[in-house]
Amino acid sequence: MNSLWIVGPSLSGKTTLLIQQFQKSLQPERDSAKVGKNLWHPGVLVFAPTSDRRRQLADQISVHSKHNKHQCLVNATTPLGFFQHEVTLFWPLLVSRLNLKPQFPVRLRPETEQESATRLWRPELDSGQLRWSGVSEYRLVRRMLDLMQLAAVSGTPIEEIPHLLEYGLMDQGSPELWDLMGKLLLRWRQWCLERGFLTYGVVAELYWRYLLDDPVYQTHLLSRFDRLLADDVDEYPSIARDLFEVLLDRGVPGVFTYNLDGQVRLGLGADSEYLAGLGDRPGMTQVMLKDRSISQPLPKSLRPSLKNWVLAVTSRDIPPWLDRRELENQVFSVQTASRIELLRETAEAIAAEIKTGTVAAEDIALIAPGLDEIARYTIVQSLNNLDVPVNSLNDQRRLANLSMIRALLTLLALVYPGLGRLVDRDAIAELLTILSQQEIVSRPPSPVGAFREVGALRETPLQDETFWQDTLPKSKNIPGIPGIPGIPGTFLRFEYRIDPVRAGLLTDYCYAPDPISPKLLPVTSFPRWDRLGYRATMAYQEIVTWIEQQRDCIRNATRSPLQEADREGTGEIASATRSDLAPQPYRDRGGIAPTPIHVLNEAIQKFLSPVNHLPGDRLSALREFMETASHYWEVDRRLRRLRVQEGGTANAPDYVIVGQFIQLLRQGTVTANPFPVSAISAPSRGVTLATIFQYRSAKLSHRYHFWLDAGSPLWLSGGAATLFGSPLFLRQWSGRPWTVADEEQAAEERLERILNDLLSRVSDRLYLCHSQLSTSGQEQTGPLLSWVNAAIEV
Repeated sequence: MNSLWIVGPSLSGKTTLLIQQFQKSLQPERDSAKVGKNLWHPGVLVFAPTSDRRRQLADQISVHSKHNKHQCLVNATTPLGFFQHEVTLFWPLLVSRLNLKPQFPVRLRPETEQESATRLWRPELDSGQLRWSGVSEYRLVRRMLDLMQLAAVSGTPIEEIPHLLEYGLMDQGSPELWDLMGKLLLRWRQWCLERGFLTYGVVAELYWRYLLDDPVYQTHLLSRFDRLLADDVDEYPSIARDLFEVLLDRGVPGVFTYNLDGQVRLGLGADSEYLAGLGDRPGMTQVMLKDRSISQPLPKSLRPSLKNWVLAVTSRDIPPWLDRRELENQVFSVQTASRIELLRETAEAIAAEIKTGTVAAEDIALIAPGLDEIARYTIVQSLNNLDVPVNSLNDQRRLANLSMIRALLTLLALVYPGLGRLVDRDAIAELLTILSQQEIVSRPPSPVGAFREVGALRETPLQDETFWQDTLPKSKNIPGIPGIPGIPGTFLRFEYRIDPVRAGLLTDYCYAPDPISPKLLPVTSFPRWDRLGYRATMAYQEIVTWIEQQRDCIRNATRSPLQEADREGTGEIASATRSDLAPQPYRDRGGIAPTPIHVLNEAIQKFLSPVNHLPGDRLSALREFMETASHYWEVDRRLRRLRVQEGGTANAPDYVIVGQFIQLLRQGTVTANPFPVSAISAPSRGVTLATIFQYRSAKLSHRYHFWLDAGSPLWLSGGAATLFGSPLFLRQWSGRPWTVADEEQAAEERLERILNDLLSRVSDRLYLCHSQLSTSGQEQTGPLLSWVNAAIEV
């Protein structure tokens, strides 16, 4: 197989050609029977820019290769995922080369990285040495960590960061600040290496600086892979090219695809122009896909008919040589005065198109430069009320936004002493309601006005017709909420035995606040407890009894830090990340107190079981929460063990760490999606709701596009904020200060790529949705306003 460089616009068949070249490379001597006998053969290294695209590419390769009798090993990964895997795999080599302490590395997630770095730099933050006018402490720490990651993925030593900032951002800071930031980043890197912690920045630097040029590593790398496939290399960091050149220089053939309209991650660590230099290597065959792909014509799109409008978009006006008739029957506009009206009318326009039967919900995409929580909620609710399902693409919400997660955090604050200041009455009332849920298998109401609770086999009169309007499904299929097999027409619903009114009364009369030991009093502390009802009373007593049992276990247990570390290292924490989330009941183990992870597992099994019947989004959030908690205490366990071994200061009590974890999540930490992301859910058939960045990253295409906030200036930024100082770490940076003119030029080039990319992904109609006033009340005069005025208004 010869090395191939495939260049073309969006949806031009680049990935298809890449897979075809892979199939041709399967040689007859690589017989699948030999591979099955454990005879070693080098495999194929396959790269994709994101984890979702990696899974899609791996599936496509598997589908196209399953009927080929010649098989080979395929390792599909992302650039950062590959760097992390290699650093972990060859950690002993790095330990010997850098003279590090032999210990297994632990990866720090972004939320833990932020918190640990803030603690390490606390003296400089409190003294005022590390201060940036107009930048909050949280954002300042995040900027510093991002600078370290940008330097690492670009192949820039950390020691050079102060010089780059001094020359490139002369008017945004002082040389003293840049020097201090450089010293603190070096201290942070050393702190991580001494404790075996790996962040993305540390991983990338270790790989390009110490591992990639190591002869021993290169020998092993070449023995494992003899072919290379890389899709959409315009989204890769600079050091990815360094890896590719090591393989190419040693005779490993490669196939690369480059999207001319891509560069989605430019400003987030990617260096598209530097990666494009791979195509100029000697011996690299270039294939240009323009009007046609190798095997088929380009898919139908609006891009050819609107190419003149794209070229003129930066002029902010309609040149006289543009023909408005090019927009007829293709581009329409939805215009209102306020944004709330725009959201409502956009939903109505989508529903109207679906009801005509010309387009299905899954063929429509609603794309916005930015989606706040209010706008997202309004759109989803409006479409659902019109019986239109919605698929919110990569919707990452704060964990603390979910009442189920807030209830578990409040429960931790009640179980562990010393956390009373983290609990208020509203949180207690919410806890009582959420933890009193009961699963009921029901039928829709019969014509006589009654329904059957299948689980209890008893008849209950239907008291209010509106009750069923809230509990009955809007559609026939409810993902994650199945009914009883063999009994058609049944479905699961969740009923709270303690409703919000009773929860408020119980909180007012039965909650005893205390900074050290807040508690829930017996139900008889409420003078009219007999008015609560049997179900609410029993549910409340179950919650109180369970909390007291857990507190007794913690109060009566004694353990040393090493006992705790040994116990947590037996695999108990790992069990928290199982997909079923159904741990074994707690048993006393010689007076050893339950860990916070075990308390959470017990609470989930006691009050939220069976979790497999939870809706898909709630189950995903619950798994996400448990993965975050498990990782948090894994890091804490490592730090505790190191302190004990070094004979340092005493470890903090459990309740201090629990309190820090509660505050971390309540601050609005957004964690990564749990793995696997989409293994438990079927593909959605609703309207796709996404930001520009999300939609372009997913490489989707639809018949109809609705561009929300078409007149917003956010289209210049593509809806995704670039990392601070990112232009300074591009290989083609001239070394001159980055000015406002440079920023404007980069924004215009980005906008042109966005328009070409999106127009290539819509085939039939484009709706430009514009409100004269933004959410803040300011008039919107974005770069696409000329398009809005020229389009036919609905």
